[in-house]
Amino acid sequence: MIFYHYTCIEHIEKILEDGFLKPSESNVSPSEEHVGPDVVWLLKKPLTGQVPQMLTGAIQTAGRSFGVDKSRICITIDLPSHEVQRADKFWKKHKVEQWWVDRLSGLGGKSKVKD
Repeated sequence: MIFYHYTCIEHIEKILEDGFLKPSESNVSPSEEHVGPDVVWLLKKPLTGQVPQMLTGAIQTAGRSFGVDKSRICITIDLPSHEVQRADKFWKKHKVEQWWVDRLSGLGGKSKVKD
C-alpha cells in the first residue's frame, strides 16, 4: 500500500544521504520527549488544500529560529498495511490522555504511524 511522508527542504539532503527515514518523536507525552517509541509519521492520502499545522514549525540553529514547511517534499513509501498502525490505535495502546489526542488530531487530522 502506498503511504506519504512529508518533509522540508532543509531535511531532504540528510534523508537522501542516510537512504531511509529515521523515526522521530511520537508525541505520546505532552511534557516529556521519547516516552513512547519513536515513529515515522505517514499519511494515507497525499496532501490537498490547507497544510496541516503539524507540518509547519521552526528549527533552531546557531541560536536562531527558522520557519520550515514540511509539506514541500513528499516521499512515497510502499509498505504492507500490517506494518503500519493507525495513529488513534497507537495512542490508545500507549494510553495517551484524550485531551492530548484531541490536540494532536487538531494539528494534523487523520494520520498513521510506522513504529
